[in-house]
Amino acid sequence: MLMRLTIICLSILATGCMASGPRFNRLEPPSDNKGVIYVFRKSDLFSFGGAFPDFRVDGTGKYALKNNGYLRFEVDPGTHKIDIISKMQLTTGLTWPYREITVNVVAGATHYVMYDVWNEGPQALQTSFSELKQSDALAILLQTNRIQ
Repeated sequence: MLMRLTIICLSILATGCMASGPRFNRLEPPSDNKGVIYVFRKSDLFSFGGAFPDFRVDGTGKYALKNNGYLRFEVDPGTHKIDIISKMQLTTGLTWPYREITVNVVAGATHYVMYDVWNEGPQALQTSFSELKQSDALAILLQTNRIQ
């Protein structure tokens, strides 16, 4: 009984840190003379899925990069920087490592940036940003929800 209650409580805590908006179902094309950047994080409850960092785009905003979530940004053509700004300390005593990625956006183009988190043992939080090609990104995006 205690084990069942523990599992239920952990499930509730973990899903509270997941994106809960509408499910991704299609690409939205950019407006005239704009580009789009989708920033997303795949679902992985066992790699700090119950915690999330904050990030910004071009030094502005503060967006929660929740587990299994995505956000869409419509931007002007040019170079754009996405970086982690969270200083949140995890329960393990680790903090989110600083990561950044630069995306060169072309008018009419859509770019896909995935933030990945994995654990290589205690005290070994690993993270990365990577730009994916459309076919790889869509396979993951179709399983995510919009971050609200």
